[in-house]
Amino acid sequence: MTDGMIMAAAKKLADLSPTHKDKTASLLPPIGNSRKVGLQVGEAVGKQALVDGVAGIADESEFE
Repeated sequence: MTDGMIMAAAKKLADLSPTHKDKTASLLPPIGNSRKVGLQVGEAVGKQALVDGVAGIADESEFE
């Protein structure tokens, strides 16, 4: 896990925060959205792993 991958995960999670639409909302997405959030965060981390050269795959088409 590179620093860039950790930052990518944090940025994606921040992007998914309900506070972007409602400043009084919870900071984190609802637990019911955990699968969707996990997939989006994982994809962001995977893309960063490619950029950082530590993914072990050639391109993001191999994610699935």
